[in-house]
Amino acid sequence: MSEVIQRDPEAVPAAGALCTEPPRERPAGAPKHDLGRRRLYQGWVPRWGIWLHGQLMNVGAALPKYRLAGPLQSDPFFILGCGRSGNTLLRAMLCAHGDMVIPPESYTVGRCIKQFLRYGGHPWSVVCDILIGTFEEHREFFTWDLDLRETRAEAKALRGERRSLANVLELIYLAYRDKHFPGAHRWGDKTPFYSLFASRVVEVFPRAKIIHLVRDPRACANSYLQCGMYDRASEAAWHWRRSHEEIARARRRLPPGQSVVVCYEDLVTEPEQVCRELAAFLETPFRAAMLSHSQRGKRLGDVEVRSHHANVMKPLNRDSVAKWKQELSAEDIRIVESICGRLSSRFLSIANNEENDPYFCGN
Repeated sequence: MSEVIQRDPEAVPAAGALCTEPPRERPAGAPKHDLGRRRLYQGWVPRWGIWLHGQLMNVGAALPKYRLAGPLQSDPFFILGCGRSGNTLLRAMLCAHGDMVIPPESYTVGRCIKQFLRYGGHPWSVVCDILIGTFEEHREFFTWDLDLRETRAEAKALRGERRSLANVLELIYLAYRDKHFPGAHRWGDKTPFYSLFASRVVEVFPRAKIIHLVRDPRACANSYLQCGMYDRASEAAWHWRRSHEEIARARRRLPPGQSVVVCYEDLVTEPEQVCRELAAFLETPFRAAMLSHSQRGKRLGDVEVRSHHANVMKPLNRDSVAKWKQELSAEDIRIVESICGRLSSRFLSIANNEENDPYFCGN
């Protein structure tokens, strides 16, 4: 039987009192890793206990102190749709209006949301450095041709309820506007990648207007295959489906009149009618310049450096609507239709106003 050690009760420190006794030597036979453990009132604490204590102490500092959404100078708009659906074409047409500005694809809003939720408990100046640094460090940011040093200072100067992720992002977009489109008043975004987490975008910008751009999935898959962005039609079809399912999920969170469905085929074959409807949706007057976007010669940043945007600054070509019928194999057509068929029919009927969609602003 092990020997019971008798201790003087008066020698035991009270709860919360500092231990003034010299540290006890490591017991004979104890493993070597015990040397790195700390004492708690003459006891041995495992490393995982020390880690857990630190996590609990820092949990308050890790919780975001600031909000995702905030009061903005103007409500933005987002063009959401699967890639190869005419997103950049629509961007060029809206930028030709003169009162609207859409920067090149940013790719970083999703990462900014993650960074904000992870580091939102830090001081505001640190949060601003992280968010703006996320923009600056992305490999595609050079297409913006923008210096964000003044924007960083403006973000750190925000006060009260304007200390939000939405306000910081707005300052970045307004900085692009002031340099490249100084006459514009409304800013928007066109990044097809954001379609995969459209609900998060709506959470940050709850008052933003959503332009849901839909293209026939067979034409979209064919465009993906032709430009080499996908090798198999099934991959392109599943990407089309996931994108539009998420956009539809995000639109359900918005009140009626805050989103609209636009069909790419209509945009190409009836551009004036679609542009007039979009101008009314965005609460701005229609301008004929929207129909001559290819003649304005305005630099759009990423259009000039990315080969898959080569046709954007050319006049509208109606042949692109049915090109998939000659270029896509019968097997690929069958695969795309099996993956996207029912969802495709629904969205295209909504765009043509043949189905009553409570989230379609025209109904």
